[in-house]
Amino acid sequence: MKNKKWINIQKNDKYINFKKEKNIISRSWFKIKEINKEFNIIKKGDNIIDLGCSPGGWTQFLIQKKNKIGKIFSCDITPINKKLKTNFILGDICKKKILNKIIKKTINYKINNILSDISPNITGIKEIDNPKFRLIVKQILYLCKLKLKKKEI
Repeated sequence: MKNKKWINIQKNDKYINFKKEKNIISRSWFKIKEINKEFNIIKKGDNIIDLGCSPGGWTQFLIQKKNKIGKIFSCDITPINKKLKTNFILGDICKKKILNKIIKKTINYKINNILSDISPNITGIKEIDNPKFRLIVKQILYLCKLKLKKKEI
């Protein structure tokens, strides 16, 4: 019964239908489009790091703006859609080796934005899940502090 309900929800989801029409990899494409429309976070010439990018909705959105933005660096623990041509790093940003790969790959670029749609695999047990979230946030903040271009006043 639950499967039938889920299937009906999927059939009636306007974003699922738009996704198919526009050849969009994932529904998250619409999320970043709306965020950018409201807050104008992606500007011409920006170099961007996309963390937690798989299956690739946000990266696809960025690639479609390619002539307007700079380099795109993507990272996730699962592979990104093969159709997307980007500077992709496969791995967990909570691992020092992967964080160092991102830093090394972006060493010659001023990074303007770090986007993240990361969520750990959650158990529903806060004593297990909260430390995972804290570690992810800690790593993202470290990367932001290290890589984001400082605004001149």
